[in-house]
Amino acid sequence: MVSLSESEVEALAVIRSTPNGIVDAEDLSLRSRGKISADIAQTFLNKFENGGFINKKPHVVMTNGKTRRIYHHEFALLAYRDSHLNALIDQLNLPISSITDADPNDRIPERFYHFFWNTDPRNLDIEYDGTYIALQLLEAVDYEATDWVFANISPENIRRILDIRDVDPQIRRLIEVYSP
Repeated sequence: MVSLSESEVEALAVIRSTPNGIVDAEDLSLRSRGKISADIAQTFLNKFENGGFINKKPHVVMTNGKTRRIYHHEFALLAYRDSHLNALIDQLNLPISSITDADPNDRIPERFYHFFWNTDPRNLDIEYDGTYIALQLLEAVDYEATDWVFANISPENIRRILDIRDVDPQIRRLIEVYSP
């Protein structure tokens, strides 16, 4: 077995907790709540893929009226069979959202589900995944979604978007002006 650092185990835990996998290093960085930089996340993804911990699967999605091929990095079946690795991941006790015990008001409204083409929005928790949710909805350039973000996502989660590289300057300005 390849030896893994604590950060690498945490990154694998994040990937395992995402039902549809992650799209890229930036997605992994965002889902780790900023604990892993995008550069380090890319290094981890390469190591995980070469080590057989994750699989890279192609998906065709439609965004902005155009189809494009994207790749999701998903937890590999062989990694699920590694009891030592799974025990390490389970010890992390990541706050993974649960649909059954969640307040319906802490969920993303169904009318916004189509903006989350790379994950199941029913599994997202507004508090834990708030930065990811806010970024997805603000990038959608939908007025109703934008209003919902500022009304339901904590200002701390919204302001974390400013720490992400390559955020659209218009989104950055919107956050700077409207987020308390």
